[in-house]
Amino acid sequence: MSPTKTGTVHVFCYKKGLLSRVAHDIRLSVHPHHFSHVDHVVSARFRPQDMVVDGAIQQNHLQERLLSAKDKRDIRKNLLNHVLEARSFPEIVLEGGTSELMFDGTLTLKGNTLPIGFAIISSEEHHSGQLEIQPSKWGIKPFKALFGAIQLQDRLGIHFRFPR
Repeated sequence: MSPTKTGTVHVFCYKKGLLSRVAHDIRLSVHPHHFSHVDHVVSARFRPQDMVVDGAIQQNHLQERLLSAKDKRDIRKNLLNHVLEARSFPEIVLEGGTSELMFDGTLTLKGNTLPIGFAIISSEEHHSGQLEIQPSKWGIKPFKALFGAIQLQDRLGIHFRFPR
């Protein structure tokens, strides 16, 4: 894959807590500002500021209009300022190598770099896959609101798709 081709990453955040019934699981999207896949070596760089709140997940389907524009702005503001601390850590980096079926490398979040591996599904047109990570391993505390009555779980679902 050449450095000019980009893909999409969807990040799924899951709620928990006493008042979780009034909250929503949400989906975020981000496109890399740099992506290359040359000779089985991958480098992807994402800016937290480029993340978009797509909407709420209800019955396993994206509901773009379930969250108001203000809700989306507030979620994004909390994500950038309190969860990812984007001013101090302006980039998320994924680097490593691929085989036909696996990625093996590192993920840098909030200044912390840890090993990561996941399966890749390849077609004639795309590479795709999904994985789950535990943000606390990278020093990211789960977000809490209303004195902890609404919280995010310490897991994120990540789904990706990149052109071949």
